[in-house]
Amino acid sequence: MASTQKCVSRAVKHPRAVRKNAYFGVNRLIRRTIPCTSPINIKKSLYLSLVRSQLTYCSQLWFPNKIHDIILLERVQRRATKHILNNYNISYKLRLIHLNILPLMYYLQLLDLLFFVKYIYVTFHLF
Repeated sequence: MASTQKCVSRAVKHPRAVRKNAYFGVNRLIRRTIPCTSPINIKKSLYLSLVRSQLTYCSQLWFPNKIHDIILLERVQRRATKHILNNYNISYKLRLIHLNILPLMYYLQLLDLLFFVKYIYVTFHLF
């Protein structure tokens, strides 16, 4: 019984831990080492490869269900897009359009769908 409670406790805390590691670890490292005058494509590729990969790693297992956790995860991307474009005045939607990036929750749902399609494809083609 105690081990089940530990697993449930870890599952509840996991989205917060992922956000903390992505924002306070990697995103801050990028902000400190890459100057604001760097080209947008370099900052975007660093964000996609280092920060977003941590936010989406194994997302099929720990997909956030609470609105608060979704907002916390999306906040990391909001801050990163401000830094990438070095423009703090335009809206989040326009920043995503300019960078050609999906909102994080749409991207997580897309990963879930791709995982499902791959599972169905492998399941039916094995037999």
